Amino acid sequence: MHYPVASEAQLAFFREHGYLVVRDAIPQAALDEIEAHCDTLIAEKDLLANDWAWGAKEERDRRSFRIVQSSPSYVWAADIATQPYRQWLATFASRLMQREMAF
Repeated sequence: MHYPVASEAQLAFFREHGYLVVRDAIPQAALDEIEAHCDTLIAEKDLLANDWAWGAKEERDRRSFRIVQSSPSYVWAADIATQPYRQWLATFASRLMQREMAF
């Protein structure tokens, strides 16, 4: 898979608006794999995730809302840091931000 390189037009748009949508940059198979791992994290959130969204006035088990925080690295068989899409994201972001970025 060839990942896109930020074009001059994309760089100009990002500088003007502060955001950029890059469609179809990550192969669907990679997205499917990420989604499957995230589904596992959500299904097993009691074991694999933290819930930090509560205020001092609410008991933890009676919170009015919840935020599940976890990482696909908990369920990823291979080293997630070496995945091609992650390397592309850091490279693409570095070009947009005009400085070295890390994922």
